[in-house]
Amino acid sequence: MSPARPSEPRWPLFFFGLYLALLLLWLGKNRLLGLDESWYADMAKGEVRDGHWFPLYFQGHPFWDKPPLIPWIQGLCLGLFGLKEWALRLPSALFAVLTLFFTWRLGALWGGTAAGLLAAGALALEPHFILCARLATLDMPLVFCLTGFAWAWTKALARDESRKEKYLLMAGLFTALAVLVKSWMGLMFFFPALAALGLAPARPFKPGALTVYFLSPIALGMAAWLVLYGLTFGSDYFRWELGFNLGQRVHPSEMFTLCGYRAGFYAALAQGGLPFLWPLFPLGMALWAREAWRRRDPALSLGPLFGAAYSIFLVFFMNTLFNYFLPWVLVGTWGLVFIHQNLSEPGTRLGAGLAFLAALLNGWSGGVYGWESLALGLAAAGLPWLRGEKTGLSRAWVLGLSLVLGLSLAFKAQDYLRHPPDPNRAWVAAVLKYPAQTPGEPLLFVGEETDARALEFYSDYRVSCLSQLPPQRPAQALLFKAGPEAVFLPPP
Repeated sequence: MSPARPSEPRWPLFFFGLYLALLLLWLGKNRLLGLDESWYADMAKGEVRDGHWFPLYFQGHPFWDKPPLIPWIQGLCLGLFGLKEWALRLPSALFAVLTLFFTWRLGALWGGTAAGLLAAGALALEPHFILCARLATLDMPLVFCLTGFAWAWTKALARDESRKEKYLLMAGLFTALAVLVKSWMGLMFFFPALAALGLAPARPFKPGALTVYFLSPIALGMAAWLVLYGLTFGSDYFRWELGFNLGQRVHPSEMFTLCGYRAGFYAALAQGGLPFLWPLFPLGMALWAREAWRRRDPALSLGPLFGAAYSIFLVFFMNTLFNYFLPWVLVGTWGLVFIHQNLSEPGTRLGAGLAFLAALLNGWSGGVYGWESLALGLAAAGLPWLRGEKTGLSRAWVLGLSLVLGLSLAFKAQDYLRHPPDPNRAWVAAVLKYPAQTPGEPLLFVGEETDARALEFYSDYRVSCLSQLPPQRPAQALLFKAGPEAVFLPPP
């Protein structure tokens, strides 16, 4: 008879419930953003209003860019709660809390309950994570699947785990779900996981178990998606999926000419979305890689392999898109577990102290000292290799700095929760003040295409975009900005 397994404490569930309550409290405070949120708002509204559940429709045309799973869930929420922002965003908020839950469980596997809560708490307080938790897009459901996969994969690879097949199957199901959420992007942990297996000193699974329990669910999930769309849309879909869809996201011909621009784009995202945490990431990832090398553990190798490969892919190959940044934020935050785990080493304490100071300098200066903070963060990543008891800070200093950093994070997070970005507020106020007289009434909008789709969520207008004001007043209604004010001109 096997010994009883120690159970994780349940009191952290209170904090996850509290976090969900705080998300829900301000979930509908800001109007829909452009980005991809207006796309999915348009499709979900079409499901409820016009019955376009399958195939999905976007702007009157069949939509095959992504599998329909999350748009269906969003449509169900709108059907249940009405055409409201918070109803559309509810799935993302729920998946955000589940992501935090599995981050806690994953961190507990690596470094204990305290380390898991540290990683989950840091992730919960990052402005970039909060923003994505309240966006009606596919990105938060995707990172939930990735986090669930990492937890199940780690459990399956644990040497003392007697139920390897169960967790291997769960890892396969999480990956299949990720594919059904965001197509090929759902495989972003799949290849690093297989590469990590190749580095393992011994086979961790029985012969055939990997195929039966892990690869089979993924193959079935992909087959269900591709066969459904192939039967519905025909060969045009496959030409688009295997040609344009993959090709538009990867530009190897511009690998070097655009790498500086891409690096600057994602550096700006890091500065705006996690100013108090990114200086800690080099130290966390360095300690994570060292721990994986020491143990020769394929489960621990997943994070460093993914972090390195994904960083190269973002900078050298991928289009610069806001939502590509979230998986990197997720894995970078997991690295904090290994800072906590190695604080018994004097060099790690010194590196942590320096990284905490860099994070505070960067966060409170608003990025004025971004390059200096980067240099300090990179220097901190090398300090754990120093030997000697006299090289480290005391635990009291490290804990004190971490407490100040945590309070800084919480202060910024509460402000971001209560005052989310709301760039479309004036536009939406205008179409609500001057509603369409008939469904489908044309409205010319001088602005971005994605913002135009957001306006259609709130009105019955058929919105068309202009890049600049026309020289003469058009026959249709016109919406534009004059300084900070939105100006609505009805048809003459």
